[in-house]
Amino acid sequence: MEIAKGSRKRTDGPVVSGAAPDWFRQYFILERDASQIFDLNLNVVAGLLQTPDYARAILRVGRHNMDIDKLVEARMSRKLVLEREDPLQYWGVIHESAFHRVIGGRKVMAEQLNYLVEAAEADNVTLQVIPNSAGAHASINTCFLILRFNIAPQFGVVHIENLRSLFYDAPQVVQEYDDTFRRVIMSALPQKESVELIAKLRKDLYS
Repeated sequence: MEIAKGSRKRTDGPVVSGAAPDWFRQYFILERDASQIFDLNLNVVAGLLQTPDYARAILRVGRHNMDIDKLVEARMSRKLVLEREDPLQYWGVIHESAFHRVIGGRKVMAEQLNYLVEAAEADNVTLQVIPNSAGAHASINTCFLILRFNIAPQFGVVHIENLRSLFYDAPQVVQEYDDTFRRVIMSALPQKESVELIAKLRKDLYS
């Protein structure tokens, strides 16, 4: 409730597009006010780290009645949470298989992987890759994201995006996902090796 009250008082920062569905508006407010995000992606690059062309290639699939330009603009505006004066602390884990999935074409993939290498240089961004060689891991069937808030340190929200978005805020459920994320990163490469792998895949697959 306190997060929602704070959100209504805020007028600075990006505004979500009117083309976005209701569930995304809910998520957008939470993301805007979050202080930390822990993000596991198995199939695609996380929204906060997508390039415009990569995002466009994803968003246009199955959204024939929506304004794709506005959706892409809204997604790109979300990056302000990583660049503001008090930036969001972002910890992303991506499975290597996401980089082998050619979304938007080879040029789009090359630009996307280059962007990830650059994004990982920011002090508030931690990026890890689960290599294909890791095999099974603690969340092999499920992608999820955990948001934490300075305004309520004891409070967390888990977000799972499928055909419909799901939100969980029961403390015991959030703790289960926290524990799972910690186990997942044990299967991932450290950041330095992760960035090196992304750069290598960029060269080997999309040069």
